[in-house]
Amino acid sequence: RRWKDFHPALRAASRFAKHEGWEFRIATERDIRGALLDNLTLLLPFRDFPAENSYVDAIIEALSKSTTMSIAHLLAALKADRDGTLLQRTVWILCAKRITTVDLNKPITLRSEIWLT
Repeated sequence: RRWKDFHPALRAASRFAKHEGWEFRIATERDIRGALLDNLTLLLPFRDFPAENSYVDAIIEALSKSTTMSIAHLLAALKADRDGTLLQRTVWILCAKRITTVDLNKPITLRSEIWLT
């Protein structure tokens, strides 16, 4: 509705981004609402949490043996001698710190596939 008002500023931002070698995209409410925002809202608080090193090592070792696996499978494979809550928290920490990756455009569930970044 207010394209005329914003067009000059957006065009300038686009030129600046191009000059810097960046990609410029316009996102609307429709673009940012949904799974991506929900997933980022879930993971953002975990960015600054410390992770238990032994759990991190176990997760990385398990994922290095496979190109991808579900979070549920990963947790089940490692849960035998570990605290399940702390293990799942470590998975979220690793995703938030981009050590592991999940598809952020789909809702994150225990069935979501996870892999090393």
